[in-house]
Amino acid sequence: DIIIIDGNEDTKRILDMNIYIAVDLFAIIILMYLIIIDFFTMIFRITGLPDENARFQVMSLLTGCGFTTHESEFISTGEEKQ
Repeated sequence: DIIIIDGNEDTKRILDMNIYIAVDLFAIIILMYLIIIDFFTMIFRITGLPDENARFQVMSLLTGCGFTTHESEFISTGEEKQ
C-alpha cells in the first residue's frame, strides 16, 4: 500500500503556529517596553521633572531621538541635584 501524505495541510498548520508565536512575542515586547517607560518615568519624576516631560524624555532615550537641550540641562543641573 502506498500512503500519500498531503503536505499542504501540515504546512498550513505550521505556518499558523508561527504566526501565533510571532504575534505573542510582539505583544510581550510591547508590554516590556511600556513597563520600562513607566519605570524610568518614575525615576525621572524624582529629579523634579513633570510627568509629561519625564515620559517624553524616557521615550526619547529609548528611541534615540528628541532629547532636547533645555530639558537635559534641567535634569542635570536641577535643584534636586545640588
